[in-house]
Amino acid sequence: MDRFSQFADSVSVVGLLAAALVGAVAWVLTPPKYRLPAALALTCVVLTGGKLKDLVTTTAVCKIASGPCFAVVCLAALMHPGPRIAVLPAVYTFPVVAAALVASVSSAVDAEIAVIIRANWTLLTVAGILTARTIASRDALLTVLYGLVAGLGISTLLTFSQLLLNPASAISSGFGRFSPYGCNPNQIALTYAMTAGVGLTLCSLPISPRVRPVITSLVALAIGQAVLSVSRTAVIFIAVLCLPTIFRLCRRPIYAAAATAAVAVVVGWLLTRADTASFERLDRGLDRAKHWDVVLEDVAARPAFGIWGVEHAYAVDLEHNPHNAYVYMLYLGGAFLAVPLFAAQLWGHYCAARVWLNRRRLPLPPEAITLMTSLSACHFVSGLVNCIIYYPTYIWAFLTVMHTAVFTGLHGSLVEMRRRQRQPWLYEGRAAPGRRMAA
Repeated sequence: MDRFSQFADSVSVVGLLAAALVGAVAWVLTPPKYRLPAALALTCVVLTGGKLKDLVTTTAVCKIASGPCFAVVCLAALMHPGPRIAVLPAVYTFPVVAAALVASVSSAVDAEIAVIIRANWTLLTVAGILTARTIASRDALLTVLYGLVAGLGISTLLTFSQLLLNPASAISSGFGRFSPYGCNPNQIALTYAMTAGVGLTLCSLPISPRVRPVITSLVALAIGQAVLSVSRTAVIFIAVLCLPTIFRLCRRPIYAAAATAAVAVVVGWLLTRADTASFERLDRGLDRAKHWDVVLEDVAARPAFGIWGVEHAYAVDLEHNPHNAYVYMLYLGGAFLAVPLFAAQLWGHYCAARVWLNRRRLPLPPEAITLMTSLSACHFVSGLVNCIIYYPTYIWAFLTVMHTAVFTGLHGSLVEMRRRQRQPWLYEGRAAPGRRMAA
């Protein structure tokens, strides 16, 4: 029995219909400006719940609900009130390639689950772009961040609950690594990295003094659980994401000392709850290139179109995981689909660098742009060590698309402002510089 059949057999159809009815009523009762953050929060929780294997029924429900959640995010972003930024056409390479991959994997041995995954990734890319288009001001950025932090915070507390209930089981089940409810440590660790990154971004904005300690506590819990997961990638990402905040807090020593003390206390307490964790794994280097060989042989055999039309190939259950998203994309779609996608991603990172250099000329807070740029860099590095950025079961993949769209839109705004400054006579009677953000 394949995984999709197992999930379907674990869930009652009546229960799903009842959940859909409750969701529809909640949608109608929720004011339009709160629908997007609520949808983002729900999506974060659902994607995390889909990884907690010991909660069998919950995992099955969350796996089935992940696609509809991205559809709800799309609808909420379309109906969200306020102006829109104009993203560059290159960003639409994501949904085009994602849709083409649905056809590419349709002839694989595991086509049933592969088609569902690729269809969900298509929805994810559309949701990421539509959400990015709503971020036209500081308030709009706050709306999106509040939704993400709420969902990631609930996810962090959900996994933290096993440390409270049964810390020995949480550690021993992962062979010396924190595996809440049977979750893969490497998979859940990136959720903690996102919680830290998005939480720090929100703290860099002018928010309520009552909310800031709550977010700081969630960031501390995320950092502690990331260390317990003994995920080298997550620990490195969190260190990179914390650097801008540390530099900024150096100008506010009292708050910096209080925040550092709070984080140290929480992380220290978490470590006392898991004295069997194998932290020596953090001393080892990252050697993922050794996993590429088998998959690269298949890429060399089918360099142009990947597994398109190949019936004996596997789209999901590879014999050896390449631990590299870019090699994996070459395997699935060949150069025909991978090269345009890589080009769009590289352009997005170039735009991120240009936006960061000119961050004080844009409507978004410079501190938030710095943290978003750091998170975007982590997305690129993540693709070198795992395949998560192309999988719809991770909110990390959603942020990859959203940040690419945001930075291309901001870069386009910079280009237009420069044109207005150099050739003002061409823009007489048009909108003032920067109004392209509200296109």
